[in-house]
Amino acid sequence: SIGAKIINKTGFSNREDRGVKTYLLNNKDIESWVVVDDSRFPGFDKEPIVSRFVNTDYETGMTEEDAKKIIYILNRKE
Repeated sequence: SIGAKIINKTGFSNREDRGVKTYLLNNKDIESWVVVDDSRFPGFDKEPIVSRFVNTDYETGMTEEDAKKIIYILNRKE
């Protein structure tokens, strides 16, 4: 365990960038966020998603390297 907990998720039906953007617009109190997904959904390569996107592997799951990227993204100041 890395000591983190999932607060919420956009849901399987909102796997496009607009689902993330809508979620952020509706939850303005979010201080830090990251998108973790095992597939590259439409819009993953555009801001604000691309700089906060960690692509995990479907078969191996989240690796230690993925966890390090997630922690880095969540801790950086913007």
